[in-house]
Formats: sequence, C-alpha cells, structure tokens
Amino acid sequence: MTPPHIEFYTLAFSMDDETLQDSFDDPAAASAWLRRALAEPLPAEVGEARQHHTRIGTAARMLRRLDIAEQHLTAALELAERHGRDEDAVFARIRLAHVFQWQGRFDEALVEFDRCIEDSGRIGSLNARKYFAFQHAGKCHYDTGNWEIARSHFAMALRLRLASDADPELIASSSQALNAADACFTGQLAAQELDRLIPAVRNRISDLPCHTELLVDIRRPLLDGVVPMSLVRAVHRYETKLDFALEMLVGDGWLLRRGDGVALTERSRELLSDVSQRLDAAATELWGEPTEQLAMVEHVVDRASGTSAGLVFDALAARHPAGPAAGRLLDRLGALRYHRADSHAAAWQAEGLTAEGVRALRGSDPVRRRIEAATGRVAARPYRRIEPEQRVRLIAALHALPS
Repeated sequence: MTPPHIEFYTLAFSMDDETLQDSFDDPAAASAWLRRALAEPLPAEVGEARQHHTRIGTAARMLRRLDIAEQHLTAALELAERHGRDEDAVFARIRLAHVFQWQGRFDEALVEFDRCIEDSGRIGSLNARKYFAFQHAGKCHYDTGNWEIARSHFAMALRLRLASDADPELIASSSQALNAADACFTGQLAAQELDRLIPAVRNRISDLPCHTELLVDIRRPLLDGVVPMSLVRAVHRYETKLDFALEMLVGDGWLLRRGDGVALTERSRELLSDVSQRLDAAATELWGEPTEQLAMVEHVVDRASGTSAGLVFDALAARHPAGPAAGRLLDRLGALRYHRADSHAAAWQAEGLTAEGVRALRGSDPVRRRIEAATGRVAARPYRRIEPEQRVRLIAALHALPS
C-alpha cells in the first residue's frame, strides 16, 4: 500500500475558471485520505511533523473543513518559524492565509499575504519564487472583487514564473487566473459604460403614459407575442408596486392577460412601435452610425448566449431588431446590462435575501462584499469568451461614445 504521505501527492485537483478555487477531482478519495492522515500519530522528527500538518491542512482546506485546516496549518507555521528556514515560514504563512481567505477573513488574509510578499523579496533563495505570494494574494483580492489589484498580482506572478522557468502547470495557473481577473475587470468597466450610455438615450423619452415605462425594457418580446410573467417580474424585480402597476395597465387597456403572461393591445403595440422609433432616433442623434461599436458588442452578446444566471439576458439577446446602427447598439447594450442584473439577483438570492433585503445592506457589510464579488464573476462571462486584446478595444470603443 502507498504510504499516506506519498498518496497525498497523487490526489489530483483542478482550479475552477470562474472562482479560481481549487478542489479535488475525487473528493471521496481525498476525504478518505484525510481520515487516515488524522488518525496517524504525529511524526517525531520536526521537519516531518511540519509536513504532516501541512498535508492535512491543505487537504482539509480543499475539502472545506476549514477549522481543521486552520488548526494544522497554524501548527505547521509555528514549527516552521521555530525550526525551519525563512522560506519554510513564508510558504507556511501563505497556506494559513489561504485558509483565512476561505473563511471570509479577508482583511487578516491580506495582511499575511502582504507580509509574505515583503518577506520573500528579502530572502535571496526565495526571491525567484516570490510568485507564490503574488499568486495567492491575487486570489484573495479576486475573492473580494478587487479585480484590478488581482489582475496586477496575477500579472506579476506570471512574469516571475516565466522569468524563473517555473513548472508549465504553474505558468498555466497564473495565466488562467490573470485571464479571469481581466475578464472581471472588463465587466466592471463595461458596466460603468452601460450605466452612462443607456440612460443618456432613455432619458430623452420621458413623456410616456402612466406606468407604460414598465413596458419599454421588454418591448421586443412584447412586440413578438405573449411574455411570461416570470420574465416581467425578472425585469422589474426591484419595482415594489409591480402588481398594482400591471393591473392599472390592464384596466387602462394597455395590456392583456394571457394565461400566466401578458400581451399587447393594439394601442400599446402602436405606442411601443413609436417608442422604438424614437429611441432609434435619439441614439442616432447622440452616437451617429456606431458601426464599429455595434460589431464589437454584437460579437460579445452572440457569444454570451447561455451564460446568464437569470432569464432576462437570453430573452433580450435572442431578438435581433432591424433599424439604424445606433438603435441596434442600444438594444444590445441593454441586453448586456441585464446580464449583470441577472448575475446580481442570482448572487443575493444565493445569500437567502430578497430584493428589499439586499437594498438594506450597508456598503461595508461582508454579505454585500460577497454579493458584489459573485456578481462580478458571473457578469464577466460574456467578456471571458473574447480575447484580452478585444476587451481593451471594446472598452475604448464604448468610452468614445458621447453621453
């Protein structure tokens, strides 16, 4: 039988493209190994004891048994500081900080990672492997939604790994992490542009009959036929008096009930057709003929099919309206904006919150931090499917549009 300390290194694992968290490919086998390792007596030799604690702590972290991980990696750090080399202490501290990160103790983890970056720069034998500290510090910033800092740390880790001729798997890991952080940062920049550009056009259409503004964002599906109430509610998930407004629209002859959905009347069809033409005209007046931006955004939207965490994006992205380039660009930008809205809703629902509950969270609340980070990771999916150079050109092209 393979000795447990050798068997540990045969346990295969992989890193998720979106969360950047590592996990065992065979959790059952890893759990069985951990049970056996926990039952073993602690080796008498100090170095072997430190490695024993390290293996148990690492496996426990990846299995999300974080109390066990903290206990054993704290012991490993104490042994490294008392009896090991300086570089042993740096690596032990990195592993323990990684546990703090997974426990949600981000501020503590970042203090430790920053110390590791500083210490590794002072240790001559470790300087070439400083990339470990940058890589793991980057992951902590990534978990907190600090995409730009995470991207910078991953880029540094990649440069150091390439310069030191590191193992190809380590280089690939830094490349994978850098791509994920860059996509999230692109999503953040794109959201800022969407929040600037879409209202600039929409605000020019302000004289709509009472409550009919609720129909504008779903005008394409409504013009095609019956729209399920699930889609209506997803689009207007933050509208506190939605049912009342819909009843008013039905009572005033703007909407028809069709089973578990709604449909247009003749007068509302004429209204939304007119609204579409006016939005096309407003976008054209503001942006001219943005053919370059339209081609870029259409490429992103088309490749993002099936990546949303909710109903709205795919329902809007599936429509390909005719009309001027500026109007079509506005439509595609609106779909992308709802991709992020879908992501945000999925994130706060995963925390067990309602729309009212998430609005009540303070900006410093750890739950809000988790929600924003989760939102950013999922909202980055459309941008993860294009090359980094395309991301840069896309943001530059959107930023060039006036508002």
